[in-house]
Amino acid sequence: FEEFPEVANWFTFNEIAAATINRYVEGTWPLGKKVCLHECLQAQHNMMLAHARAVLAFEECGHPGKIGVIHALEYKYPYDPRSAADIEAAANDDVLQNRLLLDATFRGDYAPDTLARIETLCAVSGGTFRAPEADLAIMRRAAQLNDCMGINYYQSRFLKAYDGENDLHHNGTGDKGTGRWRVAGVGERALRPGIPTTDWDWIIYPKGLFDLMMDISLRYPNYKQLFITENGMGRKDQLVDGTVDDSERIAYVEDHLRWILKAIECGVDVGGYFMWSLQDQFSWTNGYNKRYGFFYVDFETQQRTPKASAYWFKRVAQTRRL
Repeated sequence: FEEFPEVANWFTFNEIAAATINRYVEGTWPLGKKVCLHECLQAQHNMMLAHARAVLAFEECGHPGKIGVIHALEYKYPYDPRSAADIEAAANDDVLQNRLLLDATFRGDYAPDTLARIETLCAVSGGTFRAPEADLAIMRRAAQLNDCMGINYYQSRFLKAYDGENDLHHNGTGDKGTGRWRVAGVGERALRPGIPTTDWDWIIYPKGLFDLMMDISLRYPNYKQLFITENGMGRKDQLVDGTVDDSERIAYVEDHLRWILKAIECGVDVGGYFMWSLQDQFSWTNGYNKRYGFFYVDFETQQRTPKASAYWFKRVAQTRRL
C-alpha cells in the first residue's frame, strides 16, 4: 500500500475457489491433484486468513481507498428440488465453492451448518479441517472492514446425489457434452433439459446471478457493496469478411444485465459491472480456442477487430439503456 499510493482500490485475491478447486479437486491446474477435498477447503481457509491480514494492514495504515476480495461463485440448485438427496448434494457443492468463502468474508468464521459440512467433505477424502481460534479472531476483525466484494459469475450448477466412482473430465476443447463432474459423497453436476449450454458445457442461467446476489444481501447484511467483476461467454468466434457476429454473446450479457437490474430494484447495492473481457486472450486450460472478448484478436498478426458485441455494448454504455 505504501509502495503504490496512487492505487486507491484493491482486491486481495481473484477467484480463490478456482485456484483451490482446480488444484486439489479437478486436477486441471498444478499441482494436478483430484478429489483432495480437505486440501482444497484448508487452502481456502488459509487464503481467506491472508486476505484478512491484508485488510487489517490496509486499515491500520489509513489508506484512503477501498479494499475487498473477488470470488468466483456459482449458485447451486438441487436437480430435483423434491429430492432430499439432491438438496444435500447442492449444499455440498455450495460449501465447496461458495459458502466457506462467503462465511469467511462476511462473518470471519463459519456458521455451524457450514462448519459441519466442511468437516463432512474433508472426511470424504480422508482429511481434517483446521481453523484455530487465533485465525478466526483475525478474520472476524477483518470481516467488518471489507468495503466491497467482487463476483465473477459465468454459470450455475444443478446437483444430483452421487455415490459411484469418482469421474472427472474437464472439457477444455469445446467438444460439447464431454464434461463430467461426479464426486462420490459430494454429488454430480448435471445438465437440465431446456437450459442452453456453451460449447464448454457451461450452462447459461442468468437468474443464478440474481439468486446469488439476493442470497448474499439477505444472509450477510453487513456486506457493503457488490461488483460484478467478471461475466461473459466463451465462444469459438469466427472472423468472416472482417466482422464477427457474436449475437449469442450479446444475448448472454443483456440477460445478465437485466437480472442485475432486478437485484438493484430489490435493494442490492451494486457498484459496477465488468464484462470479461475487453479482448480475446489466453484462457486457463483452454489456450486460445476459447474467446471471451468484445474485440477479436488475430493471434498471428495481433490485429484487433471489434465484434458485434463491442458496438452493442458501446451503445448500452452511452445510452445507459438496454
